[in-house]
Amino acid sequence: MQLSATEVRVLSRLIERTLALPPEQREAYLAGLPEPQQGLVPRIRERLAQLAETAAEAEAAVAPPPPRPAKPDVRVGPYRLLEPLGADAQARVWSVERAEGAARQRFVLRLPDAPAAGGTAPPSADEARRQAAERQVVLLPEHADIVRLIDAGIEAEGRFYRVLPHIDGLGLLEHAQRRGLGLLARVGLLRQVCRLVAHVHDEEVACTALGPACLRVDDDGRVRLLDWGRGRSLRPDTRAEDIAALGALLQALLEAGSLAPGPDVGQILRRALRRDGAAPYKTVQALIDDLNLVLGWQPVPGAGGGTLYLARLWLRRHRTRLVLGAVAAALLGAGSWSGWQAWQRSQGQALRSDAVKLFLQEHLPEALPAGPAASAAGPAVEIDLAVAGPRLQQALERARAGFAGEPVLRGQVLTALGLRFRVLGQPEQAQGVLQEAVTLLQTTARPDDPALGAARAELAQQWLLEGSAAGRQRAAVLAREVLQQCSGTACAAARLQAQRVQRQLEP
Repeated sequence: MQLSATEVRVLSRLIERTLALPPEQREAYLAGLPEPQQGLVPRIRERLAQLAETAAEAEAAVAPPPPRPAKPDVRVGPYRLLEPLGADAQARVWSVERAEGAARQRFVLRLPDAPAAGGTAPPSADEARRQAAERQVVLLPEHADIVRLIDAGIEAEGRFYRVLPHIDGLGLLEHAQRRGLGLLARVGLLRQVCRLVAHVHDEEVACTALGPACLRVDDDGRVRLLDWGRGRSLRPDTRAEDIAALGALLQALLEAGSLAPGPDVGQILRRALRRDGAAPYKTVQALIDDLNLVLGWQPVPGAGGGTLYLARLWLRRHRTRLVLGAVAAALLGAGSWSGWQAWQRSQGQALRSDAVKLFLQEHLPEALPAGPAASAAGPAVEIDLAVAGPRLQQALERARAGFAGEPVLRGQVLTALGLRFRVLGQPEQAQGVLQEAVTLLQTTARPDDPALGAARAELAQQWLLEGSAAGRQRAAVLAREVLQQCSGTACAAARLQAQRVQRQLEP
């Protein structure tokens, strides 16, 4: 049954009062409620139960977790086992620390697997030979990337353990996977391993038992060889064993990344693993030489691959020269094109200048100056104003109506006409026409066009002649724009005019 608003308010007050009481007094309080409120008691009890359940859940959420059972203190000699790091077919590798002493320095310990349960029967001849070989310690030659054995001994069950310093980094396969290395990067990792093994062989020692558990890679991609003291004298069979182990490492690197080897790396695998009748490598250096060919985009002898594959290798091998050649050709072409465009612009400017002269000769009286005298403050020759004024106005109207499709030429003509209004002593008309020319050229000409530079320079001169503070400020802006944007021989006259304006503006 749905409660009314009044009943909801009463129910809320009763729940608050009940909660304020100790738990053992709440039932007595509910039983003593008046008869009209007894119908709300079931709802009060339901709400109290919900609140009690929520409180129990919250208490459980913040309660401290139960104590973890203590790990068993497993020791091997003076070392305490911490966590497993990996394993091979015969032994497990552990992260350990010394059980005694305050310093908590970590080490890496290799411990052979315990013998299978079967009583105390003496070991077989093969097992005895294996245990005897396990106890032989032959260190590899010194090298900055070979981590030397620092301790060894026999633990309580008779197993021979070996200890190395702890090396930061990842295993070979884990490093390649986490970094997402491609084919060439993985081949580069194996080349580092091969160089370490070649160094060992140069000292007439064989590594033996090479595998991912014997290698670590730091954050910089530097491969470290873990020397477990399992070296043997270098003989043809131990040399071949190390080369086959290197081939198995390369195969494991490719399989971990699901990478196809391709013809060249496939040939290296066949030779290293002695497959398909391929001639085996006689030395690790020969294997390194083929890896260098792969990393240099050179074909490996005997790999095949066809003409298209060899052509692709050639392109990758010479890609730097090809790119530089293409860039040089592009720059040469761009330079030639830029020169052609500059020549075309210069020709267009010359044609426009000739067209301006023809227009002025046709529409203006001979007595009106058309050269440098037009930039002077007043007339330099006797001019019949009664004739020149109307002729100049007519020329202006024709210029505004003519030159369809040639706005830059129209702008040049307007600039020339503005100068002649100045000569006639009509500064307002001259300023208006020059401003019209600048506005037109700013929207139709290139920023560095000499026509725009000339129009701005003459408008700057006109604002300077106007004499007001605002006019001088506008003249300074226009002169600065000419000097910043207009360059080259064609802009020499405009730049000279702008410099003259700037000198006149100096205090």
